Amino acid sequence: RGLMQLMPRTARELGVKNVSDPASSIKGGIKYLDWLRDRFDSSLPISERTWFTLAAYNAGAGHVQDARRLARQLGDNPDRWFGHTENAMLLLAKKKYSKKARYGFVNGTEPVNYVRDIRQRFEAYVELSRNVVSLGYYPGNRVHHPPPVSGLDVALLRIENEYQMTNMGKNLKHNIGCRLCENSMLQTRDF
Repeated sequence: RGLMQLMPRTARELGVKNVSDPASSIKGGIKYLDWLRDRFDSSLPISERTWFTLAAYNAGAGHVQDARRLARQLGDNPDRWFGHTENAMLLLAKKKYSKKARYGFVNGTEPVNYVRDIRQRFEAYVELSRNVVSLGYYPGNRVHHPPPVSGLDVALLRIENEYQMTNMGKNLKHNIGCRLCENSMLQTRDF
């Protein structure tokens, strides 16, 4: 399964030889996301297409297409995920609906929660990025950094902030390259 949780058959089809290798797993996951994204009409707004792609990554493109068809039949908008297609995805766990679906039963709560969790994290990261840029440092840091200059800088700050917010890193030493202070310096922080 590996870092990107690729199923064995999917990994083979993507040419991933060792799913335990993080780099191979990530490359395979990106290839798979790209392939899934192309299963959805390019005329969909990119934000909606992203949610459908993520749901398909979790449950399979066929189940997402079934949910879109069901959403249309129920009078919901099949081109919107939240509040529309996600509701139809939940119904596909019921025999009444799954027996008529091309790809059958799907535990719809898994992809629905998966996409909701990603959206929640995304929104938190966007808010954090606003704080980082406007304040020039991330909350809780004793060292003031200049505003981030690349996506990697923001990602590093997000990782550090998430550890602080969830207390998951408590009493652990965590090495992160602080590219904001000095490009090659590794800084150890206790959380």
